[in-house]
Amino acid sequence: LHPWAKLCDAVTVNQRRAHRTLTLYSYQYRLFFCALATFVCNAFFKARFTTKVFFIQFHNAMQRGLALSTWIH
Repeated sequence: LHPWAKLCDAVTVNQRRAHRTLTLYSYQYRLFFCALATFVCNAFFKARFTTKVFFIQFHNAMQRGLALSTWIH
């Protein structure tokens, strides 16, 4: 089961009390909330991945700089 499908199922608002609450279980709303949840998940994944790549490159540059400075002196 896709983890974001649980969020889509959680959007269903208490179907037993439909007269008191808004039920968002129609197919259109389910697609919308699934797409929104997937977009948010992908955005966080891309941000984490980009941050990791940046710090790996930064670490490598610092190591090369340190090696170069010790080689020159």
